[in-house]
Amino acid sequence: MIRRPRKRMTLASLKRHIDRRFATKADLRRFATKADLRRFATKADLLQFATKADLRQFATKRDLRRFATKTEVRSTKDAVASLEARMEAGFAGVARQLDSLTQKIDAVLEFARGQAGLHSTVLGEHENRLRDLETRAIG
Repeated sequence: MIRRPRKRMTLASLKRHIDRRFATKADLRRFATKADLRRFATKADLLQFATKADLRQFATKRDLRRFATKTEVRSTKDAVASLEARMEAGFAGVARQLDSLTQKIDAVLEFARGQAGLHSTVLGEHENRLRDLETRAIG
């Protein structure tokens, strides 16, 4: 008959209890006893490590207040996102204006090319007429 435990057990403690009940002497030798554990770390050994008081000298609550909180980081992130959106809209506007200027410059260049072609045609015809006049006068 299994005795009822005095207080409720966790699943891990129940498993440990059952493992020890059905374990052989060879199995029990595998488990660490309190004496075995004391060889590794005693309370005196643990006092050599940092305590809460030791850690307080490095960073107090007052020190930690200097750093950003989650809400401050989120608000900064939102501010950066809105700034990015405004900058993208501004760059898009500048790009549209540059496209407009490029189109105007292209139109002026096309007009200049047309005028240059017309001017060279007129000059060519004028030169031909002068040559004809010179040949008639000489000859």
